[in-house]
Amino acid sequence: MKITKAIILDYIRQQLDEKMLELQRRFDDLKSDLGSEHKSSAGDKHETSRAMTQLEQEKLSSHLDQFLQKKETLSKIDHIDHKQIQFGSLILTSNGIFFISVGLGKIEVDNVTLFCISSSSPVGQLFSGRKLGDTIQFNGNSFTIEKVL
Repeated sequence: MKITKAIILDYIRQQLDEKMLELQRRFDDLKSDLGSEHKSSAGDKHETSRAMTQLEQEKLSSHLDQFLQKKETLSKIDHIDHKQIQFGSLILTSNGIFFISVGLGKIEVDNVTLFCISSSSPVGQLFSGRKLGDTIQFNGNSFTIEKVL
């Protein structure tokens, strides 16, 4: 099967939705736990537990916000092929496949391994503005650009 931006984007959105759903479940569980707690005779212990739960909720809320930002970023990707590498480019190189989108790292879509990187990452910056046939060096590896979509 030929890998396309649309297939990759669908996969990433699905992964983000699943992670967000799990975070929301955990957040709701913590909220429920907070609501059902009764003040015990050990007041300090109760307050400490309550504060820890609230800190965990804040952390989960922050993670949810990050995933929402990633989804918003993905919505800005076009489906046209690019001549020069830019945000939204799918890059086939001599040493791997890269998708300039959101920083998720190594993923596998339809048995194809690729790296989702942000344009602000070190390797994303090296790829930016490059075109077919160009070569970049990163961490002692050469990446010759064989196709830009």
